Amino acid sequence: MVTPIVGYSSLFDPDDPLAHYPWPEGRWVRASMVSTVDGAGAGPDGTSAGISTPADFALFRALRNNCDVIVVGAGTARAEGYRPPASARLAVVTRSGRLDPMLPFIANARLDALPLVLTCNSADTESLARLHGLAEVVLCGDTAVDLTVALSELEARGLRRVVVEGGPSLLADLAAADLVDEYDLQLTPFLAGGSYVSGSPTSRILSRSPLTIAPAPLTLAHVVTDGQTVFLRYLRAGAADGGSATTRAATLRDE
Repeated sequence: MVTPIVGYSSLFDPDDPLAHYPWPEGRWVRASMVSTVDGAGAGPDGTSAGISTPADFALFRALRNNCDVIVVGAGTARAEGYRPPASARLAVVTRSGRLDPMLPFIANARLDALPLVLTCNSADTESLARLHGLAEVVLCGDTAVDLTVALSELEARGLRRVVVEGGPSLLADLAAADLVDEYDLQLTPFLAGGSYVSGSPTSRILSRSPLTIAPAPLTLAHVVTDGQTVFLRYLRAGAADGGSATTRAATLRDE
């Protein structure tokens, strides 16, 4: 049972960043997101590091170290230079299957925790063959990655505490299918404006896939701050009553 604490706020403790982020029993899918005050999900370099704060990074690191699996889209894994997590498994979602074996999260992976590649039957077979012995390839659908199947495959491997870190299209696809139980949003004290000087857009946290019912209602579970960064925890409609996300067909559109 997850009890929302509506109207409650407290100080963020960098020595105990998980104090307000419990894991319910069973499978739980948590989306971890950072945003500027005006809604940008990345800095001028196209990565989230450019809009992060020390407090946001402390929570980011703590969530990674206190979950079973980190799920990320292939594009984000490449752009952010992902490396093997310290303790959790890493699951990379890719429709094409085109992952360079020299990417750090593959080349430097622990032998006892190879990355999971969540892909589909239409993925590039030569690319997948190059990953043999370097990653665990999991087929989740025919022409696109069925995200419902992907989450079930993770659960079958005992990976129930799921942290999804992006990118925008993967988060949007999961949200559209109502597969996210919890949205953890960190608002950092920055403004991005309409675009960056370089000309790069100030992209949103979620993009592309529409919600069937929008705006979709969420339940506020907590508001925490360190005086600069605001930590918001929202629950999916129904999750406050103890139920995890419903099982719906969901496919990743690209990556």
